[in-house]
Amino acid sequence: MQPKTSPCCAPSVLPTLLPTLLLVLAGALTAGCEDAAPPATTTQSGVAITELATGHGEPLRDGDYARLHYDARIARVGDGPGEATPYDSTRGGEPLLLKLGAPHLLPGFAEGIRDMQPGGRRRLLLPPALAHGATGRGRVPGDAWLEYEVELVARFARRDDGIQYLVLDEGVGEPPRAGQFVAIEQKSFLLETGRLLSDTEQVGATLAFAIGAPEVIPGLDRALRSMRPKARWLIALPPELAFGPLGVGTHVMPGQDVVMEVRLLRIQKR
Repeated sequence: MQPKTSPCCAPSVLPTLLPTLLLVLAGALTAGCEDAAPPATTTQSGVAITELATGHGEPLRDGDYARLHYDARIARVGDGPGEATPYDSTRGGEPLLLKLGAPHLLPGFAEGIRDMQPGGRRRLLLPPALAHGATGRGRVPGDAWLEYEVELVARFARRDDGIQYLVLDEGVGEPPRAGQFVAIEQKSFLLETGRLLSDTEQVGATLAFAIGAPEVIPGLDRALRSMRPKARWLIALPPELAFGPLGVGTHVMPGQDVVMEVRLLRIQKR
């Protein structure tokens, strides 16, 4: 009895089609593997890191300032289930501003983002000991494993004089020179607490002063000498370039960095 044959796959042409079919099948299997997440790498301390996308540029090191987006969810609690919905996220808002190595960062989070490059994405799984521990915090219960999906938006550039900065708007024209008067808008705050120190928008006035004037904090003066009119920068200043090693009263404690968002409005005549 002759077997039934399909009009498109007669026995006489099947040997010819087999290599093509095998290639198509192999391509489909390969595409499926590319879509699958790569395996996680677990550090000695117990943080599981999955590299979702590789970025470009200088990797993130201790002491670097950066901006990143993240989604955070409770992966599990002890041996029990977690939650599918993130309990915290920066998506839809401003990226998180941080300094790698700052003491207020979760140890597992800091370890997980170290060496990331701008544009890179990672998934981190933090054990309780490297997150909020046995007691938990806020919406996170004790013994919770946390999962973060992180995207490194930008890493601040470092200068030899100790300033770190991120250019938000380039501006146009030539930077101001020593002795020239400038008008700026600025907002300054403490990284550790987010405490606002000053904001020209709140008081409804700009600041005007001469480049090189002794009353201007050193880091701001140095940064302005590289900014073009209409430029807007985020500037991170160590104590020696801000309010000094002793701080200012109860507002800036010893050793605290100051972050400033500065817009150079114009170079003006006195």
